[in-house]
Amino acid sequence: MKKFMFLIVFLLSTSALMSQVTIKGTVLGADSKPIQNGIVAFTKGENATYNESKPITNGKFEMVYDGKGNTIYLLTGAPFHSPYTFVLPANEEKVIEVEIKLQALELPADGVRFISEAGEFDFNKSLPMLKKADGTYSYEVESSAKSLKYQVMYSFDYEGQPSMRTSHGTMGELIEDKAGDFYSSIPVINGKATIIFDPSKLMKPAGEYYARVISEPMRTKIELKQAFSKIEREYYGRMLGYMEKNKSQEGFTFDVSKWNNLLFSYRAKNQDPSMQLLFDAYYILSKSFYESDPKEKDNYDTKVAENFFKKVPYSNKVWSLNNELLTTVLEVVYGKDVEKKFQEIVRFCNEDVDIERKARLYSSLMYETRVVSPKIHRDVYEKAMSDLKGYQYIKQIQFQHNPDKRIEIGKPVPDFEITSLENANQTISNKTLKGQYYLIDFWATWCGPCMAEMGNLHQAYEKFKGKKGFTILSLSYDASPDKVVEHRKKGKYPMPWNHGFVQDGFESKLGQTFEVAGIPSVVLVDDKGTIIATSSELRGGSLENTLKKFLE
Repeated sequence: MKKFMFLIVFLLSTSALMSQVTIKGTVLGADSKPIQNGIVAFTKGENATYNESKPITNGKFEMVYDGKGNTIYLLTGAPFHSPYTFVLPANEEKVIEVEIKLQALELPADGVRFISEAGEFDFNKSLPMLKKADGTYSYEVESSAKSLKYQVMYSFDYEGQPSMRTSHGTMGELIEDKAGDFYSSIPVINGKATIIFDPSKLMKPAGEYYARVISEPMRTKIELKQAFSKIEREYYGRMLGYMEKNKSQEGFTFDVSKWNNLLFSYRAKNQDPSMQLLFDAYYILSKSFYESDPKEKDNYDTKVAENFFKKVPYSNKVWSLNNELLTTVLEVVYGKDVEKKFQEIVRFCNEDVDIERKARLYSSLMYETRVVSPKIHRDVYEKAMSDLKGYQYIKQIQFQHNPDKRIEIGKPVPDFEITSLENANQTISNKTLKGQYYLIDFWATWCGPCMAEMGNLHQAYEKFKGKKGFTILSLSYDASPDKVVEHRKKGKYPMPWNHGFVQDGFESKLGQTFEVAGIPSVVLVDDKGTIIATSSELRGGSLENTLKKFLE
């Protein structure tokens, strides 16, 4: 391993007031020529709308961002192209120069369809256009208005997947739809408007589309962020695949050499103190990668995190790089000392205004304190409830971490009663199931993680059914019981156990009684009606191990 040389620097705190950032650059069309009549705009998020735009002139634009967010969302749109939202960090450089090449819109294989204001621009009310001998398409619309706005349906590539969107046609006046696309507007004459679409006017792609920062050091920051995201996805993807196959994380290994070489090559090329600090941060965040590599696990340099903690004030914007940065640093510095971790998280949250980051930090600590220190857990919970007032997901945090929660190991299962989906004259309750071990599984056919657990549930049921009376009660959060019936009849997994349907799902009395904040939500109950396992102990490879512990 290349020995990590850490550099400690004192940087000025980020000002509470956001400074202006000038964003300028070049926008090319799918034909590699400069865009002549496109627009750029700032939005509040990806795939969001905007209020005001500026034109692209001869492929060039320049805009000044003076918002208060930590992230800039720059939307670029042009006729016959799919709009693109470039996500950039705010308040890091005063000038950011970019180059963007847009993706051409294409016609779907099944012909040309359009939507209009007459159909309220509803995708489900799209109408097919008639193909003419000259290769154009047409459609006549009746309208009492003076003009008609319409859009044509196109296909485009979205993150490697074919997708659909709408934009203007090949005739009429272009009007921005404030989302990066355009409407076409044509006159209505004698109560009729004729739409003519000419496919020959569509763009002919030349090379791949892209978006990149060309000014330094922002370019390196973007590339490094993308590289880290890629290695992180690869790491967790391989780990989850390994756990699914082996029912445990034990023995999992990961080759970190590619990421290690990339990180150190970036570091060697850029000696700027702020960039060196950024490299330190990414090295700290890579802790789990290194520790999973047999060649590198003993070489991970904990001094990087220790010095980072001592010398970098919480007011420095580098702490906002990733929600896991502080958690990882505190793990290195304080180990299992949850009281000191709590003190530091409170200090950090006093400096940081990002409520999402606060919620993640408090939640991460509460998962730990719940097991090792109930007293500290209550203190953390009460402080979190105080600091997270107004947070949109505070109910989920309450459900998961409330020290007085009902769904807790060692507590009696709450009283419940539900009608069986198998027999409308039969009810299933904690009283009818007493004397048996049973698993309560809140789920839905629309829930991806729920469906991912089906194989584990079936395998566990086949292995343990009947042992000490073991059975499963699946409680559906679907829109209707029919979804469950259809899934069991036609799907891969018949789910041959007890079933009930929870009317109103998360808002139901039953769901609130069982403190269901998300699904799947799983509870294991023993023959005396006591909760003996919950959540992660009953998912993935852990499910079979947990059942084996109690039933064999």
